[in-house]
Amino acid sequence: MTEKVSLSSSDFQTRALEIASDLSSIGALDHGGKHGEEWARARAAYIRELYEILTSPSGEDRGEPNPRP
Repeated sequence: MTEKVSLSSSDFQTRALEIASDLSSIGALDHGGKHGEEWARARAAYIRELYEILTSPSGEDRGEPNPRP
């Protein structure tokens, strides 16, 4: 989960979808064998990574140049 999103926009979108999918399953069916505090930390890490992806300015952390006026 510590890996950064790859350079292309499609990689960015794919990773965001993977995280969202993991979020939807981590609370319901699949907790990846984690329990208690370990499970809560894994879920928090997914949420944090998804938040960073969705709130980063265009191009940031994706290897794309930031458009500046």
